[in-house]
Amino acid sequence: MPANEATLIPIANATGDGSTGTLAFTSIPNTYTDLVVMGMGSNSSSGSGLLVRFNNDSTTNRYKNQNLIVQTQSSYFAEYYAQTYFYGGEVNGTPNMTPFKMDIAGYSDVTYLYPTAFLRGGAGNGTTTYSTMMAGTYTSLSVITSIQLILSSGNWTAASSFTLYGILRA
Repeated sequence: MPANEATLIPIANATGDGSTGTLAFTSIPNTYTDLVVMGMGSNSSSGSGLLVRFNNDSTTNRYKNQNLIVQTQSSYFAEYYAQTYFYGGEVNGTPNMTPFKMDIAGYSDVTYLYPTAFLRGGAGNGTTTYSTMMAGTYTSLSVITSIQLILSSGNWTAASSFTLYGILRA
């Protein structure tokens, strides 16, 4: 690949409209080695948790992940989860925006290895701040063809916008 060729190729965008708590990327092609989801979002009500699913799969214990969450620079905790989703941290209530980035390795070549994910996010309302890092494994040998970003309560505001990128095969 020439040095000036783009590494991240935009695949799709998802934007909130205030009426749904789920944003989805669907029909993801399997022509890339890895995926990246980046963006900023806010909740129409008070803050809530961000849940991430692949392929609309809510199978029990399918998502194995370790989270490190830091709250207001004075407390932190690490937790292991085996859930029906990846936990992506807190999402601010409007008008505050929360940044989010998730790297997904090996989403399309699942012959022998599970896809892995690394997520970073943060939220703050002026008094309390949260920073979240998550590393996890999606224990399915199915190609990832869709990604859902789900609020545990409330709806994505119209200011919420996320982009799905693919990383080209070398």
